[in-house]
Amino acid sequence: MNIPEVKAMLHIGHRGLKDIGPENTLGTFARALADPRIHGIELDVHRVKDESGTPYIVCFHDLRVGRLTGAKNRKIHKLSFETLRTYRILGTDQKIPTLEEVLSLMQGSGMIINIELKGKHCEAEVARLIEHFVEHHGYSYYQFVVSSFFINRLVKFHKLCPEATIAPLRGQLRSPLKVGKLKKLWAFGKQQLVKHKLLRKISKEFELGNAKVFIHVHIETVNIDLVKEAEALQIKIIAWGVRSDRHYRIAREMDLHGVILDDPVHCPEQ
Repeated sequence: MNIPEVKAMLHIGHRGLKDIGPENTLGTFARALADPRIHGIELDVHRVKDESGTPYIVCFHDLRVGRLTGAKNRKIHKLSFETLRTYRILGTDQKIPTLEEVLSLMQGSGMIINIELKGKHCEAEVARLIEHFVEHHGYSYYQFVVSSFFINRLVKFHKLCPEATIAPLRGQLRSPLKVGKLKKLWAFGKQQLVKHKLLRKISKEFELGNAKVFIHVHIETVNIDLVKEAEALQIKIIAWGVRSDRHYRIAREMDLHGVILDDPVHCPEQ
């Protein structure tokens, strides 16, 4: 099991570990699994259907398939599952995997699985798969983190699977987040909870900074005021976009909960 002690910082492989292998593929996830420096993987998901209309959750970053497959640059959600399975990633022999295949690969490792809801309408199928693998394949809910730039998607998912951790994503800004920005973002999240008529109990859990809530922030936007504010709200910060030794040092110095990185060369074994 790769999970470090509580006080250690989590190392999560971005799209597997995209700088050492084709992103979001079983081969790269397997390399992350075998690396003692890595405690979890991050992946992106879309919902597609096969020719009979059966839904599948596939692991793929882009909204269009051209960059990664060399195929005609069509929107992924308009392609059938059968068509997608004929594609190969970045000229390798690696196929576009399903989330179910990835969870089967990682079974028994104890590693964190960070699922970013990249495409629309993924919430129900992702919740169903998480529940299935917890109930039948030895996973624990604590292993699952579900993130998104879209608060409404997290709200929908949380209603279906409140046991998993959710993580609003914040992108790279032109200037670091100022004092109060996190409160404004969190206030927006609570506003969305009310808007979507979730139970008051769930709203209260968010308000209290429930341990099942992280916030994913780009490393270039993190500053000490943001960290202190998050600590006061009992919100754990994970930094993404960690691509250098300097980035890793910043995360360490600010005692962040974890980092999402492209290459393990920037982090020591813990």
